[in-house]
Amino acid sequence: MSRYAYTSVRPHWIARLLTWQGWGRTVRIAFLLGLAFGVQGVWAHRMSIGFAMPDFPLLMMCLIALLSPPPTALWVGFAVGLGQASLIDQTVGSLILSRLVGAYTVAQLPQLISPRSYWAGVSASATGVIVSQTLLYLFAPSIGGSAYWETSAGILVYNCLMGLPMFGLVRKLIPPEQEDERDRWNL
Repeated sequence: MSRYAYTSVRPHWIARLLTWQGWGRTVRIAFLLGLAFGVQGVWAHRMSIGFAMPDFPLLMMCLIALLSPPPTALWVGFAVGLGQASLIDQTVGSLILSRLVGAYTVAQLPQLISPRSYWAGVSASATGVIVSQTLLYLFAPSIGGSAYWETSAGILVYNCLMGLPMFGLVRKLIPPEQEDERDRWNL
């Protein structure tokens, strides 16, 4: 006779942590991040205008963090930092930590601004880029300081311009985290 009588299988704690808001939201976030990394690898260098070049994973991180609670924003920041560090193959810890803090900072923005406004996407993009790029420079200073800040300013301008239309897309794909907010969002 068995000592344990299992009536159901309990998933591993990592699976429960990743899907605590449901599989649908997790799959949508993973899809948006995968799409952002794909677009970054294929088209970002072709879309540059002067010194301004988009950073799509950072933009998606900011927009998803704006619509998510802080624990989800931290996971998204970790995923973006790890993904960008694996593409660059340097400053792994600095990229992960700067993206974590940037995502957490953006997740706190709904206390100051309404995430229902389209301009919230622009302010989230600006806040995320400024915090992430400044912390990356502080954690792993580069030799060419002025070139780094010029590139960061280009990322800031490009991501702020892309923040308005991309926020509309992200807002449609990722529902609010609580059911009672659906009435306020007119979904």
